[in-house]
Amino acid sequence: MNTFIDQFVEVFADNEYKADVQHYCELNGKSSSKELKKYLEKHFRKFKREYLGVNSDRKDELYSTMLASLNRILTDFTPAYKEVMDSNNSSLKELFNVKLTILKRLNEFISSNPTHAELSAKDIVYYFTVKNDFKYKYDIYLNNLYYGLKDDLKYINCTPEQFKMLFRPEGKKRMKTPEPIIWLSAYSHLLHFIKCLVDADFIPNTKKPSFNIIARNLFYEKEDGKYFRQSGTKRDVKDLTKFPYVDIKNMVVDKLNLKTRPSSELKK
Repeated sequence: MNTFIDQFVEVFADNEYKADVQHYCELNGKSSSKELKKYLEKHFRKFKREYLGVNSDRKDELYSTMLASLNRILTDFTPAYKEVMDSNNSSLKELFNVKLTILKRLNEFISSNPTHAELSAKDIVYYFTVKNDFKYKYDIYLNNLYYGLKDDLKYINCTPEQFKMLFRPEGKKRMKTPEPIIWLSAYSHLLHFIKCLVDADFIPNTKKPSFNIIARNLFYEKEDGKYFRQSGTKRDVKDLTKFPYVDIKNMVVDKLNLKTRPSSELKK
């Protein structure tokens, strides 16, 4: 069986629950319906991404395997659900009804024998695509940018591997959004850095999603571990010739060695 199916079955086939006389209850390790819904939806989205990313020549076999796994999950869930519905524990009933709702969505998804068109906005995988012009020294360029941001500008505090996970060479895809890294400066500085990468033709100026949206899903705000809040202003930049905007641009130019790449000069 496929590893990601194993992981999915492990989550959704787990119907063990806890309940005590103080009315504390737990299902799938979660004690509130909100937590359980978030947990199950996260695994549902992860499964959908990986399921839809499988090569077409394996889809028929995978579909049969997943359908059989789903039938086992539903068969095991039904008696546990009935047992809880016959009890007087309203909190536990709420947890099982949350799981029932997700299982119904799963059943609809699998029964439709879905394609890539089934992906919703929440299933979008966010990362920056590095253009083919930079593929021969791909790791070197990313290392240069990493040390420019970390050591020169002091804007990030992560490992080189974590930073490089935010990117992917053109023609190759990521199956899931990488773990965001913390950005230690203003959001306008982050967007200016990304815009400089676009101007350098290092990454494309995408529209759906835009590099603004991609950035919001790949960087946390300072040390809070929270995403940047949505703002109507894309770049709050008053003067690109002053600190720190000119320093960011110069760093990108230097780290990508654009002076030796006449075909990749920064756009005015």
